[in-house]
Amino acid sequence: MFKQSAQHVGTYYAATYGEIPLRARLEGREDAQILIIGGGFSGLHTALRLALAGKKVVLLEASRLAWAASGRNGGQALPGWSCDMPPFEKALGLERARQLWDSMTWAAKEMRELPERHGFDIDYRTGAIYTAVLPRRVRLLQENLEEAEQKYGYQQLSFIPKNELPKWIASPRYLAALHDAGAAHLNPLKLAQGLADAIEKAGGRIFEQSQVLDYRETAEGYVARTEHGEVRGDVLVLACNAYIDRLD
Repeated sequence: MFKQSAQHVGTYYAATYGEIPLRARLEGREDAQILIIGGGFSGLHTALRLALAGKKVVLLEASRLAWAASGRNGGQALPGWSCDMPPFEKALGLERARQLWDSMTWAAKEMRELPERHGFDIDYRTGAIYTAVLPRRVRLLQENLEEAEQKYGYQQLSFIPKNELPKWIASPRYLAALHDAGAAHLNPLKLAQGLADAIEKAGGRIFEQSQVLDYRETAEGYVARTEHGEVRGDVLVLACNAYIDRLD
């Protein structure tokens, strides 16, 4: 069950951020073309794209922006999926698997360019390495590099043999590694707050500590009700992820 909170969880990101601005709670009635429920990355990025397109956007967050996984994940912007590409190729065929790959590389590029476009910092640091501790895994790394280049046109991987690993890792345990120059680490809480600032600069409105109790569809769109107000929107976007509870 979701629990509202006025504070971010005590992560490294929250501890090093400084004072995180608290946005107003919804009081009274608002009207919007786009009503978004949920202030994580899905809701924030959707709100930004639509606000920049000239839409009147209102975003409601039950707790604080990026209070859950969006603001306290590992900050690893790693091109790839939770499984390797062969299962996708088997299920979808190579062409559709390429579409997934392209969407993933677009997302990685978007995370890198958002702060540059909108003038905020996310502690972006490029590069990641994937290591092997077993001989058979060394060959797998090499196969992954070849597959990425030949099937998906990805040229950001380079192989690191064992004799060069001390330049990268202060441990004798590893046998080889891949360096991915297209990967990065970032501060997810700074990314979320930067997105929020950009939304407001584009004319969007954001309300925190405004948990939606229910919504209803009407002839004119949707109406979402909170404890202290309501928002009518032409279009409704539910961006609640694991915390949707009984809302839908």
